[in-house]
Amino acid sequence: MGFAALAALTLLAFAAAAGVAVRLAYGSRAERMLATFLCWNLTVLLPIHALGLTHALTARNLAIASAAFSLCVLVASSARTPRGAHLRAVGATLGDLALLPRDALAECLRRRSLVLVGPVLVLGLLAWTAWLTWLAPHASWDGIWYHDTGVGYAIQEHGYGYWSMQSTFVQQANGYPRNCEMTNLWFVIFTDRRLLELPNSIVAVPFVLATYVLARRFSSDRVAAIGWACAILLMPGSALELRSTYVDLHVAVFHLAAMHFVTRPGMRIRDGWMAALTLALLVGSKGTALVWTPVLALLAVAWLAAHTRRRARAFALTVAGSVVVICAMASLTYLRNWLHWHNPVWPVTVRIDKLHIHWPGLGDMGALDRDRPLKVILGEIAAVPTPGHDFADSRQFGYGLAVPFLLLPLAGLGLASALVAFGRDAARRLLRAAPSPDLPKVTALLVLALYTFFCMKASPELREARYNLHLPVGLMLLVAWLDGRRPAAGLGAAAAAASIVLFGINLWWADPPVGEIGWDEAKAYAAMSPEARATTPPKKNGWTLPHATMVARERELGPGAVVAYGEGTTFPSVLWNERYSNRLVYVPDGPPATVLARLDELGARWAVDRAPGGVFAAAQSRPDLWEPIGLASAGYPTTAFRRKPVAAPAAR
Repeated sequence: MGFAALAALTLLAFAAAAGVAVRLAYGSRAERMLATFLCWNLTVLLPIHALGLTHALTARNLAIASAAFSLCVLVASSARTPRGAHLRAVGATLGDLALLPRDALAECLRRRSLVLVGPVLVLGLLAWTAWLTWLAPHASWDGIWYHDTGVGYAIQEHGYGYWSMQSTFVQQANGYPRNCEMTNLWFVIFTDRRLLELPNSIVAVPFVLATYVLARRFSSDRVAAIGWACAILLMPGSALELRSTYVDLHVAVFHLAAMHFVTRPGMRIRDGWMAALTLALLVGSKGTALVWTPVLALLAVAWLAAHTRRRARAFALTVAGSVVVICAMASLTYLRNWLHWHNPVWPVTVRIDKLHIHWPGLGDMGALDRDRPLKVILGEIAAVPTPGHDFADSRQFGYGLAVPFLLLPLAGLGLASALVAFGRDAARRLLRAAPSPDLPKVTALLVLALYTFFCMKASPELREARYNLHLPVGLMLLVAWLDGRRPAAGLGAAAAAASIVLFGINLWWADPPVGEIGWDEAKAYAAMSPEARATTPPKKNGWTLPHATMVARERELGPGAVVAYGEGTTFPSVLWNERYSNRLVYVPDGPPATVLARLDELGARWAVDRAPGGVFAAAQSRPDLWEPIGLASAGYPTTAFRRKPVAAPAAR
């Protein structure tokens, strides 16, 4: 359908989302824009999920369903208001979004603050990584392993099936929640693979907005809040996810937005619904949200009850409706996994003997950091960064320099200050004196601090920043609280600027560079034709197809061409062509004769496997029928074979 259709449908979905955000009547422009992004994501996802569950997910059907749904949402959002005035408000909201960078820069310039470095670096980072997304083939490990596999199979099978594939963790394409991956699908189903990584560049904006909205609640300084919002994206664990299809940045958007909306000041019934929609997006984004979502949901119920005491019926309906919304989104993955595999978090094995839980899977996800001493984890986080490992899944140094050496000690001071303020107000209540006007603010801060501590204890891998992007934000909020309080006046902007500089140093040291491509390589890509770019893998990433195999894939695998792959195929997703128009079929191990018969039955054009796998052995046993093309992964000895053309019978 093309890029024009994608742009038009995306803009229409944004207009519908802005209509909802306008009706929510948020006084803060940043909060209204954050709500717009969340509603946009939901507006995009609901037609995809509906078509995916009914196995009708094609580009044409999605275009029709999405346009119709967006128009319905836009019209419904204008109910009981003059249509013209509503549309002007929608346009103003979208305009505010476009002017966001200009206004942040202007505010920092007006104050002559070093925080100005933050918006400049963020804009440069987003422009750079979005450009690289367009130029270079996707190659990040988890992305080509299972995130992209789920996208490819959903396009190939026109929906959500139980796809037959290897007995490895690539099965996460079957069992993983789909909200993030299906956002990626939105950007490729109408076009081709070039925009597969673009969602992380897009969701970086609400990631910054959510941090700003939270920080602004507790800081007396707008520039300091801008600084914290920029700093969190510049932290290596966040920045290195750009130009990848890792979902942790996307998950963090939902998580931070939920932390805000479930503790929103002056919470209204409509805010309860917004919290529910955000929690639904969160629970459908990653399995670890099964730990976070119930806690946040209970917190939302308590917060809403405290603010809507005189509206018992509306409160009850909101809570009941919220439970339905959250459970409906969760059932897309966890209920389906339970019905099919008797394990809601398939393919991860879960065994908790005290609760008599044993959900069999393909294995656990490795040792848990919470079983290791905290001082060991802190020592690893505070170690001198070692270049050469700065990929999207950066493990040890994702928190950068600012978190261990600046944010942790300052957050300790902020926590002490908040506890003193809360204790002072508690004493006033006992003495029946009027509490401080800051009591609601400090209560919310301590609740979020307690939740941050809970998440730290519950984290499956504390040293990996990408799993825990909400934790540094929790520290930032405690530092933001200090700002404007004697004798710490002005501390917030200074600490935010220092964090930006320290994270900038981390990114300057990064090897491979941010986006895994340097300037010279980017210029070389820019000089290539689109066809050449699609078949030239990045130099620093050794996981995707080598160049020669990529060229053969685009030349030989047209619409409907079948690629049969075996158990030893590490990254099946790279076997789809740029438009996802060929087909992948998994062929289990077996005797060569059985496998060859299956390959003939499928009419397979290619066969891919690693020695001594069944597909590999079968293709190698018949050199008269199958010839090797080359490696199917630059980093693993996985071989691609092509079927030899059948010779025409000799003329008599």
